[in-house]
Amino acid sequence: SIIGEHISFTVIGIGINLNQQTFSNNVQNVISISQKIKQEINILDALNDVLMHIDKRYSMLKNNQVDTINKDYFDSLYRNTGFHQYESNGKIFEAQIVGILNTGEIQLKDKNGIINSYAFKEVNFII
Repeated sequence: SIIGEHISFTVIGIGINLNQQTFSNNVQNVISISQKIKQEINILDALNDVLMHIDKRYSMLKNNQVDTINKDYFDSLYRNTGFHQYESNGKIFEAQIVGILNTGEIQLKDKNGIINSYAFKEVNFII
């Protein structure tokens, strides 16, 4: 909920495919952790791990370690180095990730040095 210029509260959700073995045909490039490591995941252990990491990041946020959080996030991004193919509005192009804005938009720099920002679902990886 937004009051004035500030967020008064928010609700987030996290979805993790732990032991799922089949997926909808409408979803591409999806896998579960158990498929990746070839063993079943203990759900309670996974929950405890997730909660521990959320608590760690929340503590970092409270201690104003935003730069560290942002760097760790960038370093964890898929294809965070080098040029790769992307698609936006039916156009395929090569670019590299150069940043993430506070609004959540991804910044891509093309081979001509032009930086464009894209919101959620405005750009796709070409895999």
